Amino acid sequence: MDIMKQINQAQKDYKFFSNMLKKLEKIENKTEGNKYAMKQCEDMLSNLNQFFEDVDYTTQITYD
Repeated sequence: MDIMKQINQAQKDYKFFSNMLKKLEKIENKTEGNKYAMKQCEDMLSNLNQFFEDVDYTTQITYD
């Protein structure tokens, strides 16, 4: 998989997990499962943020 496909997939994953986290935070009665899911979303977002920091965008060719 080339780097552009990885970046595109990471962007889609980031949007998915951030939306899921927002939905989980809106739930009033938080169960252990909800708290676990929120923790997993936060971990995934942290990993994705690290991936985005590691990408050297100046070497990438982008097309609008």
